[in-house]
Amino acid sequence: MSARGARLTAIVPRSRFQRALILVFFIALAVRTVYAVVVDPHAPLLSDATTYHLQAVDLADGKGLVRPFELAQEGRRIPSAEFPPLFPAVLAVVVLLGGRSFMAHKLVMGVVGAGTVLLVGLLVRRVAGPGAGIVAAVVAALYPMLFQSDAIPMPETLYAFLVTAAVLLALRAREDAGLKWWAGLGALVGLAGLTRAEGLLLVPLLVLPLAARLRAGRSERVRVAAVALGATALVLVPWTVRNALTFHELLPTSRNIGSAIGGANCPTAWHGPKEGLWDFACVHRQEDRRLSEGAQDRRYRDAGLRYARAHLGRLPRELGVRLLRTWGLHPRFRQQAFYGAFEGRSPRWEILGTRIYWGLLPCAVGGAVVLARRRNLALWPLLSVVVLVSLSTMITYGNQRFREAAEPVVIVLAAVGIAALVSRTIVPSHEH
Repeated sequence: MSARGARLTAIVPRSRFQRALILVFFIALAVRTVYAVVVDPHAPLLSDATTYHLQAVDLADGKGLVRPFELAQEGRRIPSAEFPPLFPAVLAVVVLLGGRSFMAHKLVMGVVGAGTVLLVGLLVRRVAGPGAGIVAAVVAALYPMLFQSDAIPMPETLYAFLVTAAVLLALRAREDAGLKWWAGLGALVGLAGLTRAEGLLLVPLLVLPLAARLRAGRSERVRVAAVALGATALVLVPWTVRNALTFHELLPTSRNIGSAIGGANCPTAWHGPKEGLWDFACVHRQEDRRLSEGAQDRRYRDAGLRYARAHLGRLPRELGVRLLRTWGLHPRFRQQAFYGAFEGRSPRWEILGTRIYWGLLPCAVGGAVVLARRRNLALWPLLSVVVLVSLSTMITYGNQRFREAAEPVVIVLAAVGIAALVSRTIVPSHEH
């Protein structure tokens, strides 16, 4: 950050920054609580959110991580690895503490989401000063694309928190080659992968590039990379061992990628109004209840890949449409908002949030340009999340909720861009 930028963005003295940020945390928590209780108090039927809630209750009751609907409807206790384990495990802790209701899980996710607001403030303070950090935290606290997702018990809230924490810790590790920072970074990446499987892409996108650019000797770069990778692997070991003993296969994260590929690669998902989305009818046609969970997932995956290979000429367009949907730039943005309603979001708030996002996006692009011109070390850790979201979208399908991990990054970059603009506008010309 330049000297003049530091003078302008230090609206809040450093001695008061922490108190102001804690106040914003409670504002964020209040917004998420009110939204959960007043605007969206009901649990969507047969949704992933309901599945996670029931899985958590079963896990807390000692039934293990099982398929909850088969247990509830048929009494069959079928071990599952359809979803990564960390999110239902966190909800299970809430159950053990007495929060067995769907609403309890919504409220706890509001606390996690408010924690992400804190991280946004800390990130912006590091790259644009404490004043900009408080302003960015306030934006994150009141931003519908974050607070409405945070009021739903879905893994994106925890995932966004972990990814944002990883970016913040990556900046610390880049400045200080201490092994504790790199071990912490690796552990956060492992936890992100146990929340959403694509979180492990942060290894090649964030950890390894960061280590390669460390201002140290080659042996030191190799050492910190090895420590980070070791910490990631250590976090994954218990779940991987459980899956090996239960299913006799190597499964470090989850196996729901098959259904994602199957539902995103079929005629209705490649043509017409659902282009770029996921269609339940596509996986329903491939469903065979006689198959095991793993075999069924492979059936979904193989059907989707066959369709994609048979229509490779259209693949670039399909990937582009998926990206437009996830990044909120598809012309059918109202349709996207109503699809979000199936997961418990309010279409009205989704549309409002999309419009606010459109206002933030040009500022975020400007912020990225500012950091690039300053050769700021924070740029790639921030952009790595953008690449992560884009890759996972192209592999699966387009959905604005997949962008949640990058929403804090958008706010951070927008704050940098606005702070730079204010700096150029307010500082007298003789100081340029």
